[in-house]
Amino acid sequence: MELKTDGVSAHRMLGAIKNLQWLIKRTRGLLGYLPDDPGWSDYVGAVWAAVRRVYHRAIREAAARGEVSWQAMTVGTALVSVEEAVRRAAGMRCALVKQDVYQDLYCCPNCPDARTAVLSSLMRSGPVALLTKLGADFWTVKTEPQPECSIWKEKWFDCRHFPLSYYESLKTTVFMEGARGHTRPQGDFSVSVYDVNWGLYDVVIGIECPVPADLTRKYPNVVWCYYIGEPGMRSAVSSLSRPVTGYDLFLNQKFRCLERSLRPPMHVIEFPYFLQYVGCFRDLGCEEGPLRKGIVLEQETASKFSKRELMCLGSFGAVEIAQGSIEEILTALMRSKYYVRLGSRRHLGNAAIEAISAGCLAIGNPSEFAIKSLMLPETSVTSRAQLIERIRSFEEDPGRFDEVLAKQRQIVDFLCFSRPVSDLLEAVGRVRTRVHHL
Repeated sequence: MELKTDGVSAHRMLGAIKNLQWLIKRTRGLLGYLPDDPGWSDYVGAVWAAVRRVYHRAIREAAARGEVSWQAMTVGTALVSVEEAVRRAAGMRCALVKQDVYQDLYCCPNCPDARTAVLSSLMRSGPVALLTKLGADFWTVKTEPQPECSIWKEKWFDCRHFPLSYYESLKTTVFMEGARGHTRPQGDFSVSVYDVNWGLYDVVIGIECPVPADLTRKYPNVVWCYYIGEPGMRSAVSSLSRPVTGYDLFLNQKFRCLERSLRPPMHVIEFPYFLQYVGCFRDLGCEEGPLRKGIVLEQETASKFSKRELMCLGSFGAVEIAQGSIEEILTALMRSKYYVRLGSRRHLGNAAIEAISAGCLAIGNPSEFAIKSLMLPETSVTSRAQLIERIRSFEEDPGRFDEVLAKQRQIVDFLCFSRPVSDLLEAVGRVRTRVHHL
């Protein structure tokens, strides 16, 4: 029997298939990626995570609507200087800890000097100020099997970044086969969490909860904080409601200009992954160019420019691309005048923090930043032609350039160092008061 369909029926069938594909995609996005052989508890957990994800997405959207301009936020707000924040934190002993399966930050012996740590980074410069201003010790520890120490696996299950075998290989394989100057795998530097005297510290900041809860409970006087690598990981979502077992404070990687009514819950600290300030790389001993000139383009941005447009940018000085090892990137930033990110995928804005901290004026399209706080009206452009004209206007009016640069530096100093450090100190006091009352 032959099945005949007219054009209308075929069109409806095609539409139904597309709707089904859309529904499957949306369902998969809400539930996250399940393990390869899921049980009923995995399905229940995924559904519950999806409900929380929808709820917290609404909260994030409300917070985004509440993100105000720098001028609006500073009205009636006492701005804490970098020096004042450092004075308040004097005497606080800190540690920064990552597992040997973490794909970023420092690959070096434990408790190094700040310069050695930062220049050994696998990818990003990270929370430099923890090392330079707060004198934190850095530790790489062996990965423990407890659930709270297995959060790193969510980068595969929830975000589908790399298979678990890739992260496991970081223990024994030199990162990128030594292309960025590394000669040893980070597993060579890792120690057992049970061999570290955590009681030496007032605050321990872990990347994705490297210290198990059975050990954190043995040090009640230590305030245990943690970052989660990606906002799409289910632990990042659930941490907006309550911290991971065994930990006190969740550092959310954000650096927003927010109205006070929309500040996060008490256990959530607005604390950037790039905890930095203007001059932090100079404090590491990175040399600054005697006369800043030229432009550093974000890697994806560089691919969008034509040869003619690059020649136009070249009239303002050397045009470099932010790529290679962290030392190569910092060298380019420390001698350049501008940093540009335009026409790229939407990102948080960490690279702009790094560029401003290194002394550049960051220019870009605010709609491409998940957090728009660093972009001033004077540094906001939407096209490459507008970018060239904006840089030309700055070159013709050095006084205006200096004024905008000073304002952008003030924003980074406050949002990416002074405020988060002050908020952390306040939260540490609350945690200790609660512990002493138990």
